[in-house]
Amino acid sequence: MIKNNKKNAVLVTFLILLLIGGLFLKTPADVKRPVRGQQVGGLLIEFEEGTSEKEVKAILENCNLGMYPLEYDVNYTADRFYIKVNTDERESVSDKFKELDVRNEFRRGKNWAEFVPDIKKGNYCIITVSEQLIHNESFLTILNKQDLELRKSTFCYIRFENGIENQTSENDASGMKNELELSESVLTVSYEYLEG
Repeated sequence: MIKNNKKNAVLVTFLILLLIGGLFLKTPADVKRPVRGQQVGGLLIEFEEGTSEKEVKAILENCNLGMYPLEYDVNYTADRFYIKVNTDERESVSDKFKELDVRNEFRRGKNWAEFVPDIKKGNYCIITVSEQLIHNESFLTILNKQDLELRKSTFCYIRFENGIENQTSENDASGMKNELELSESVLTVSYEYLEG
């Protein structure tokens, strides 16, 4: 019986040491492999209302993106509406705070402003609003009171990928996005990631 207890004690001690050693030893499964950055298949670009296809092409050419296939005013995106509020510092004090007045009035209405951060473009603030508002009398009254116009975005999609060989990394796409957003006509730029 004493021999069995000694054998069990030695076995338990050996297993504990093996477990502790396993925690501190790096196995091949612990080795981190470099992760390839996400691949971007295209850019969805939101332009101001009234931006023509010719203007879109000129902007893309200026950013060296003219060689990619273009879909203008794509119909697989939902309609997006926005208002453009002048925030020019040279305006009078009452005009200068117009953006805050508009925002405060919109926040009072349920689901009036979409969950999209406001966009600053030059002397303007772009506020995206939900599609339900285009027929809402209270909202339209505020627009009239503030002398604002409801506008509809124009969308453009440029496709990088044509199979796996013509894709771009997220870092490269980020540079393209930043350059496009410098244009006054561009409201937003978002990535379309490749599956897999």
